[in-house]
Amino acid sequence: MVSRAAKHVFSRYLRKLPLLDITNCISHLLNCLIGFKVNATPSPQLSDDNEFSEVSTEAAWTKLDVASMREEITKEVFKRYRYTLDDAWWNECKCIVLLREVCLKMGFQLKAEDYVFEKVEKADVANGNGKSKKTANGVNGHKGEEVTFQPKDILNVVPVVKDAPLRVLSTFRREAN
Repeated sequence: MVSRAAKHVFSRYLRKLPLLDITNCISHLLNCLIGFKVNATPSPQLSDDNEFSEVSTEAAWTKLDVASMREEITKEVFKRYRYTLDDAWWNECKCIVLLREVCLKMGFQLKAEDYVFEKVEKADVANGNGKSKKTANGVNGHKGEEVTFQPKDILNVVPVVKDAPLRVLSTFRREAN
C-alpha cells in the first residue's frame, strides 16, 4: 500500500518537471521517504544549470519535507484503500524493500551500492573510549549534508510498460497431437 501510494505522490511531483531537475527531484523525494533516519530535514539539491531551469527554485518538490511526505502518503493510502496508517508505520517499514518497490513501480535505476538508511555513530577506535570522532569534511571545514541519496545516484528513469502475458500453451498442444 505504501509503495503504491508513494508512486502516486512521486508521479504528481515528476509530471511536468524539466529534464534537468528530474534527478534532483527523485533524490529529494527518496530522501524524504526513505532516508529520514539519516537526515530528518533533507534540503533539496538544485541543479547547477539554473540558467536553463527557471522553475526549479519555486517548484513544489523543493518545499517538500519529511513531515509533508508522511502526510501525503497517509492521505493517499486512505483515499485509495480506505485504510488509516498508524503513526509508527514509518519506523516499521523496511527501507530496502520499500526502495525496491518504489523503483520497480516508477522505473528508477539507481547506482548499485550499499545505501545507508540509518545514522551510525562511528566509535573512536584509536582512543578506545567509545566516543564518536567528529571530523570536518566538506567546504571550508564544515561538514557536508549527509543524505542517503544524491542526484548522481539516479542513473536512469525507464518507462514502465504494463502488458498481459501471451498464451502460448495452445500452440504447443496442437504440435503434440
